[in-house]
Amino acid sequence: MENPRELKKVIALTAEDTPLTEEMVKSQLEYLSNWKVDKSVEGFQLKRFYEFPDFLQGAQFVCEIATKISNAKLLPHIELTENVVSVAWLSPESRGLHPLDFIMAATTDEVFADWAKIIAGQDKVDQAVKESFPASDSPAVGGDAAQPSS
Repeated sequence: MENPRELKKVIALTAEDTPLTEEMVKSQLEYLSNWKVDKSVEGFQLKRFYEFPDFLQGAQFVCEIATKISNAKLLPHIELTENVVSVAWLSPESRGLHPLDFIMAATTDEVFADWAKIIAGQDKVDQAVKESFPASDSPAVGGDAAQPSS
């Protein structure tokens, strides 16, 4: 099986699909950092936790995942608690892990990597604004600005 990050086609999931063997699962896990195989009521699942500075950023990350995978045949189990988002991928139809679970886990990691870049960029912009407009020199707002004399 190929690296899930390099697969470009979407694999259709049907009831006839058989789960990956234990050996195949171990092989695919080598390509995914921080993902663990976990047993759920519906079968095995891939699960990972993502930590954020606050609840709002975690919620925004969940929205980014939803946007990225809106046309997927498989949807994740997502839980947001305080500043931690847990994402689990599983294929209940196959009662085990399927290649699509690994593809979607890799897609989730890509969303997180993109998210980290966006946040880093926002931090740089915020810092530049603070340096350009120190608290003592903040631009006037509303009616506080000096009016030109006529």
